[in-house]
Amino acid sequence: MAEDKPARLATRPRPSHRSRSSASAFSRKLTYMQPGGPYDNGRLRLAANIVEMDLPVSFPTVFATFGRDSQVVTEEIAKHWPTLPAALPLVSAGDDKSLLITCKKPTATQAALFGPGQVGKWLHYPKSKESIPLKDEELAALEVGGVPPYMAMHWVHVIPLPILKKLLVLFDALVAAGVEFPEADFRRSGTAALHLGVWSLYARQPRITADSHQTMISNSTQRARVVAAIDALCMIVKVHIVPKLVELMDEYVPGQSRVQNRIHERVTRLLEEDFRQRPTMDFGPVFYTMAVKEGSSERIHVDWNDNIHKYALIFCAGDYTGGEFCVPQLNIRIPLRPGAVLAVRTRLLAHCATLVGQGRRLVFTCFTDSTLLEQTLRGHEYALV
Repeated sequence: MAEDKPARLATRPRPSHRSRSSASAFSRKLTYMQPGGPYDNGRLRLAANIVEMDLPVSFPTVFATFGRDSQVVTEEIAKHWPTLPAALPLVSAGDDKSLLITCKKPTATQAALFGPGQVGKWLHYPKSKESIPLKDEELAALEVGGVPPYMAMHWVHVIPLPILKKLLVLFDALVAAGVEFPEADFRRSGTAALHLGVWSLYARQPRITADSHQTMISNSTQRARVVAAIDALCMIVKVHIVPKLVELMDEYVPGQSRVQNRIHERVTRLLEEDFRQRPTMDFGPVFYTMAVKEGSSERIHVDWNDNIHKYALIFCAGDYTGGEFCVPQLNIRIPLRPGAVLAVRTRLLAHCATLVGQGRRLVFTCFTDSTLLEQTLRGHEYALV
């Protein structure tokens, strides 16, 4: 005798709640966005933690048109801004507030070179603007909002301290593995920095830096060990810090995102195989090279390879005294404590850092070289000028 099967319950189509849930979601969104609602309150709290400082100094273009003459920088600083860096006024919005720094607007003469609508504001090589193969409307689209609104931006409590402690541990492991540093650039500091990631200096296409490959190490086993340590350090930056920097730049300099994304598309296309083997070398889109060193760059200098309207992004790890960021042209000294991020126009402004007093200071300077930006704007692989 066949086994009796349990009777099946009658089924009916499940009623749709789409319209009801959509209406509910729409109502919640209205409540969230209405004046005095959570969105407004959040924006007010954010604004309350930001201080804008308008400095009574002229727009600083004195070094914008100079070509890699460190002696001129030294002479001009001594002539016009003789105050010792460590004696510059310390500016801060406090431990819990971020600081946005502006100065006087460009004069008519300055605006003709660096103001809105001027292609030259993006370019490092003066001759190159004559051969940009882009239509006027394309150039206009690239330039909308591209001029940075601030000379410098200092945000606090951006990077969690456990992440910074991890970077210190990984840097020590890198040194223990036998990493080879390049020679120190005497114009900046007596100590050397590793340049990791991608750049286009003196080349027609972007490439992973020599420091990242450690080709100066002849022993292949040691080189592999050092490269693995470099990748471990860069992975922490890429996963835990880069997204925060992207968010900050999209919020405060949204007009540059189109150019940044265009650079990233080109770099990832040309270095597809390189990034497949070493994905940690792709820091884009807000920067492509990361300089890492212990101590500070104590000599006043200009970063000639940067673009006049791009920011370098700087953060530090460690527990130290000193190491403030000094900008004589703005007559300021900015504290740079662990967890904070400083964005500053390092091609436009001569700068240095005070010496570290006590403790260890590991500094990361993140930037995009102007050649890489310029190659992208011109839309082709170009002959160097």
